[in-house]
Order: sequence, then structure tokens, then C-alpha cells
Amino acid sequence: MQTSIRLSCPVLFILLAAIIVCWPSALHAGGPGKSFPALEETARLAAERAKALKNDPGEAAFKASDLYYQIQYKSDQLKIAEEVRDHFTRAAEKAEEKFDRGDEGISQSSITKLKLGLSGAENDVLVLGNEIHFAKLSLGHLLGWEVTAETPLDETGIKAVEFAFHNLESYLASLNAPGAPPGRRACSGPLAPGKRLALNGAFIDVDQARLQMAMAKKSRKITRTLLVTEVANYDFGIGQSEDLFEALIIYTRVLRGYYETAYNLNRAVLLLHRQAICGGPQPVKDRTVGSPAN
Repeated sequence: MQTSIRLSCPVLFILLAAIIVCWPSALHAGGPGKSFPALEETARLAAERAKALKNDPGEAAFKASDLYYQIQYKSDQLKIAEEVRDHFTRAAEKAEEKFDRGDEGISQSSITKLKLGLSGAENDVLVLGNEIHFAKLSLGHLLGWEVTAETPLDETGIKAVEFAFHNLESYLASLNAPGAPPGRRACSGPLAPGKRLALNGAFIDVDQARLQMAMAKKSRKITRTLLVTEVANYDFGIGQSEDLFEALIIYTRVLRGYYETAYNLNRAVLLLHRQAICGGPQPVKDRTVGSPAN
């Protein structure tokens, strides 16, 4: 038995060495149990793979970033849908208990509304889960990874990007500041009229999205307060099911809108950057004022 163990040691050593050598690449192999790295690293990996395949690395980095933001904001929306589903479930059960006890404040119509709200929330959970799954598959395809619906992001939760520029010129100047990466620089020299028009349009979209984000933040805070109040009132038996139903519907609409607005801002900044960098997309034709650039 001892001889057998001694003979297997070299084999074990070789296997251990192979694991150590392959470990760094295995971390980014993708697939069950793995995760998408941080946003910038994911975009870089997508660009590298596109370059190796003789595709446009800038376009790949844009698509990877856009998909990453999609997964983030839809995951946030999914959490809201699950929260609302749970509120509707408890409210419907409590309403049915009161109705069975003969509580005159609860009608069959009230119970039906709560159950319809529950059905809508359950549908939101299903649809958002599928959309997140497909976005992950699409991102995995860009990276050449095998992924599943459970593959997580290293950076979770959509966060609106900070965009402090109030005019196009200051933004373009920042791209050419000392130390800026070569692949992210704006073209020097005068801009062609069509290119400047496309850049101005993209900048207007960013500015609009930034203002919408500020409004969405205010609405989010107010709506959260409304929901907390109505849930507490209902739990203590002093609130009406109709008021709770309305508060949950408003909460769903406002909070989902908040996360989508954050995504719209981030995507608008991505589109502006894609237009601004040297060698970026050509000017967009027949652009409708106020619509996102393609």
C-alpha cells in the first residue's frame, strides 16, 4: 500500500501544477458557478474577443456594456416585482380571512382586485426573469462563454453614471486630456457638419436623460413613503384594500420607471461616447429630435 502511494505522488504533483497554471483562465471561463467580471473588464474582454475574430472591438465593447446595464436594471426591477408580489399575496390572504369572518369592510370585489394585482406581479416576475436570462446568454455569446440564468454579475444594481459636462466641447476635451486611453480619444481637428450634428443630438439625449433621472429620484422617495404608510395601515386594520392596491400599482410603475431611467441615462452616455471616439459610427441619418441615436 505504501509503494502505491509513493508512486502516485508524481502524478498528484503534475495534476496540482496543471490546476495552478490553468486557474487564472478558469476564473474567466464562464459557465455555471462563474460570474461576469466588473463592467469595464467585461467590455474589455468582449473587445479583445471581437478583435481576435476580426470584428469591430468598439461595437463589441458597446454591446457588452449595454447588456451589462440591461441585466443590472432588469434585476432591480425583478426585485421590485417580487416585493410587490409578496405584498399582494399577504394582502389577499388577509382580505379573505376578514371576508370569511364577515367583516363588512371587505367585499368580494376587493379580494378580486388584490388577486388581479397578484397575477400581474407574478407575470412581471416571469417575464423579467426570462429577459434577464436571455441578456446573460447574449453577453456570454459576446465573450465566448457558456453561461446560465444563474451566472451572476460582479457588479450588481444599476447606478446612474455621473456625467458632469454641460456642453459638448468640454466633454470632447475630456476625452483628449493627458492620460486618456488611446482607444477612447476624440478625433482632433474640426468636425464635419454631419458628425457635429450627430454628436449634438447624442449630447441632448444625455442631458434629457440626466434631467429625467433627477425627477425619477424624487418620485422614488415619495412613492416608497406612500407604500410603507399604506402597508402599515393595512396591517394594523385601519387601511382599505383599495388604497393598498393603488399604492402597490403606483409603486410598481414608479420604481420600475426609476431603474429604466437609470439605464436610459447610462445607455445615452454609451451612445455619445461611441459617436465621439475617433473612428466611431458615422452620422445618423434622418434622426428624430429627442429620440436615442442608433
